[in-house]
Amino acid sequence: MAGWEATVNGDAATILRADLAWRAVVLPAGEHAVRLTFRQPGLMAGAGCSAGGVVLALGLQVMGWRRRQGDAL
Repeated sequence: MAGWEATVNGDAATILRADLAWRAVVLPAGEHAVRLTFRQPGLMAGAGCSAGGVVLALGLQVMGWRRRQGDAL
Protein backbone atom coordinates (compact mmCIF):
# COMPACT_ATOMS: atom_id res chain seq x y z
CA MET A 1 0.00 0.00 0.00
CA ALA A 2 2.51 2.53 -1.20
CA GLY A 3 2.10 5.94 0.37
CA TRP A 4 -0.30 4.96 3.16
CA GLU A 5 0.63 5.22 6.84
CA ALA A 6 -1.54 4.39 9.85
CA THR A 7 -1.30 5.04 13.56
CA VAL A 8 -3.51 3.76 16.36
CA ASN A 9 -3.28 5.80 19.56
CA GLY A 10 -0.03 7.29 18.23
CA ASP A 11 1.66 3.93 17.50
CA ALA A 12 2.40 2.70 13.98
CA ALA A 13 -0.13 0.16 12.70
CA THR A 14 -0.19 -2.30 9.81
CA ILE A 15 -2.50 -1.44 6.93
CA LEU A 16 -4.35 -4.30 5.31
CA ARG A 17 -6.22 -4.51 2.01
CA ALA A 18 -9.97 -4.80 2.58
CA ASP A 19 -12.25 -5.79 -0.29
CA LEU A 20 -10.53 -4.53 -3.46
CA ALA A 21 -9.71 -0.84 -3.09
CA TRP A 22 -10.33 -0.23 0.62
CA ARG A 23 -7.75 -0.10 3.43
CA ALA A 24 -8.22 -1.52 6.92
CA VAL A 25 -6.51 -1.47 10.31
CA VAL A 26 -7.10 -4.22 12.89
CA LEU A 27 -8.29 -2.79 16.23
CA PRO A 28 -8.99 -4.43 19.57
CA ALA A 29 -12.28 -3.65 21.29
CA GLY A 30 -12.65 -0.19 22.79
CA GLU A 31 -12.12 3.41 21.74
CA HIS A 32 -9.08 4.32 19.68
CA ALA A 33 -7.64 7.31 17.86
CA VAL A 34 -6.93 6.06 14.33
CA ARG A 35 -5.09 8.20 11.81
CA LEU A 36 -4.63 7.24 8.16
CA THR A 37 -2.41 9.48 6.05
CA PHE A 38 -1.37 9.32 2.42
CA ARG A 39 1.86 10.76 1.08
CA GLN A 40 2.27 10.64 -2.67
CA PRO A 41 5.41 8.63 -3.46
CA GLY A 42 7.85 10.72 -5.47
CA LEU A 43 6.02 14.00 -4.88
CA MET A 44 9.06 15.82 -3.49
CA ALA A 45 11.35 14.44 -6.22
CA GLY A 46 8.89 15.59 -8.88
CA ALA A 47 8.58 19.02 -7.31
CA GLY A 48 12.38 19.33 -7.18
CA CYS A 49 12.71 18.38 -10.86
CA SER A 50 10.01 20.89 -11.80
CA ALA A 51 11.67 23.67 -9.80
CA GLY A 52 15.03 22.85 -11.36
CA GLY A 53 13.49 23.02 -14.83
CA VAL A 54 11.97 26.42 -14.11
CA VAL A 55 15.31 27.75 -12.81
CA LEU A 56 17.11 26.39 -15.88
CA ALA A 57 14.54 27.89 -18.27
CA LEU A 58 14.74 31.30 -16.56
CA GLY A 59 18.54 31.19 -16.60
CA LEU A 60 18.58 30.45 -20.33
CA GLN A 61 16.09 33.25 -20.93
CA VAL A 62 18.25 35.74 -19.01
CA MET A 63 21.33 34.63 -20.95
CA GLY A 64 19.44 35.22 -24.21
CA TRP A 65 18.36 38.71 -23.13
CA ARG A 66 21.91 39.61 -22.13
CA ARG A 67 23.32 38.29 -25.41
CA ARG A 68 20.78 40.33 -27.41
CA GLN A 69 21.53 43.47 -25.37
CA GLY A 70 25.25 43.01 -26.02
CA ASP A 71 24.62 42.75 -29.79
CA ALA A 72 22.56 45.97 -29.71
CA LEU A 73 25.38 48.03 -28.16
